[in-house]
Amino acid sequence: MATDTITSAWALALETVPTKELGPAATSMLRSARPLGDIEGTILLAVPNGFTKQWIEDKAQSKLTAALSVNLGRT
Repeated sequence: MATDTITSAWALALETVPTKELGPAATSMLRSARPLGDIEGTILLAVPNGFTKQWIEDKAQSKLTAALSVNLGRT
């Protein structure tokens, strides 16, 4: 999948994920991540540190997965 497509889908996901439900740090945590590519249907994100990685996996993964699935037409 083209990087531009993933970048666009990521930007849309950031707009649609309900960050208020995820807590006050959600917006900054999610915006610090960058999509790198699609590896066999999994979007690979670059994050600034292990804390952010763990936070995204624990708190936001399901909401991000749902938003990205819709944005990439994988529903």
